[in-house]
Amino acid sequence: MKMRVNNRNYLESIGIQITHGSEVEHKHGVILSKSDVNNSLIFQTDSGQMMHFACKQRCLTELEHIQRHIYEHASTDVYYQQENNTFVAVDVD
Repeated sequence: MKMRVNNRNYLESIGIQITHGSEVEHKHGVILSKSDVNNSLIFQTDSGQMMHFACKQRCLTELEHIQRHIYEHASTDVYYQQENNTFVAVDVD
């Protein structure tokens, strides 16, 4: 029996797991602001949900890229993990 995989979300999920591990989730939206003190991000998802992320790991190496996204109001993908009650952005693109 052949299975057809044509679900884009399923394929994106596999790509995220390969790149970031199985514990990473994904949100798409716009970064509204970044704190210069602790590099935290205020983010609005495509559905309008407001989220706060602590920026760690690869996210910290992309601060100039993040600043450009804020300035241009560019669509942004945030890959994150939940640690206790905190959303931790591990990658931003």
